[in-house]
Amino acid sequence: MNDKPNRNKRKTFPKTLPLHGGAVLSRFNFKKLNEYLHIEITNEQSKMIESQPIRTLFRKLPSLGCGKLYLIELGGKVRGYIGLWANPRIGKFNIAPLIIDKNAQGRGLGRAALEGALKMLFDSGASRVALAVHPENANAIRLYESLGFKFTGGKWGNDRVMRMEFGNETCLRQ
Repeated sequence: MNDKPNRNKRKTFPKTLPLHGGAVLSRFNFKKLNEYLHIEITNEQSKMIESQPIRTLFRKLPSLGCGKLYLIELGGKVRGYIGLWANPRIGKFNIAPLIIDKNAQGRGLGRAALEGALKMLFDSGASRVALAVHPENANAIRLYESLGFKFTGGKWGNDRVMRMEFGNETCLRQ
């Protein structure tokens, strides 16, 4: 008898995904490149983002599997982005990065985008998802913990690794 949940497994991530509050995740496309490049971040975000070993991320792309960058749009404007990485063959599912424009923070866009990303990864066969967070990013840590992420003790550069095991998360019931 198979105890695993019966899930609709997708070969690829969808092009768009409606989110709570009227926001939409849409797969990155070059028509939106100018908006993507003009996302404003706070000085605090800048310090935290620079700590992430981006070069390491791009060297590891083949082992991370299928990567997609999604734009977070609200009212037809790009307000942030989130990266999803899935390699079901070896069971690795990651989120990196999640960035919200400084002028759009505090509106629930990060939570909505993260819930949508988790749903897509779950639908792709993930049983757990990992991400990295700067230890001084208290707002992000609160958000991640509220969705079930826990620190693993691992590090990725200066960041700390968090992981979530899927169970009965309400964010997956859209």
